[in-house]
Amino acid sequence: MKVLVINEGYSENLGDQAINDSLQYLLHHNEVKEIVFQDYTKKINEPMCISFEKDISNNKFLYKKIKNIIPRKIKWIIRNISRVISISKKKYDLVIIGGGQLILSGPNFPIAMISWIFFLKLFGSKNIVIFSVGSGVKFSFLEKMLYKHSFKLASEIYVRDYSSKKILRNYFDITSKVVDDVAFVHNKIQPMTNVKKEKILVGVISFSVYK
Repeated sequence: MKVLVINEGYSENLGDQAINDSLQYLLHHNEVKEIVFQDYTKKINEPMCISFEKDISNNKFLYKKIKNIIPRKIKWIIRNISRVISISKKKYDLVIIGGGQLILSGPNFPIAMISWIFFLKLFGSKNIVIFSVGSGVKFSFLEKMLYKHSFKLASEIYVRDYSSKKILRNYFDITSKVVDDVAFVHNKIQPMTNVKKEKILVGVISFSVYK
């Protein structure tokens, strides 16, 4: 069985990395032999800039003008569409998009969702599951349309909490199922031992998260 996993596994957020490890652990534990991973929103080991931005980067004035003119959703398409199409052309028995809070407003997440699902469907992947995801609460009209069409193309949608289930029903008229958050499988991968309760260590990824 060949499974494509798509999530934010190459994010700097340690939680997203744990989610990816946990999901792949579950698949291996259920005897899935071939797992292909792709990051949801960005190319792996490449700077987050499109080619012509590199070419004009020496001209700071021109660079700033072009950077501000082009909408960020279009930038994401230019940067990632060849990767999405190339991966989508391959055959998979199952595609899993998740877990993590992937249903969010912003320049990357809505366009990433519709792009992955649309091209995977176009090139013959029939079993596309959105799994153990969480949802935000604020979306523009365009974002609502992108997500709604994405969800209709998916085979199944599983959310990680009842709040997300309610949001999908109220905002997108989509019925979903609630499952456990896949991140909590991680203690089976790296079990904690000799934990002392006197002290707590909290790993904060950035100052904005701390605030």
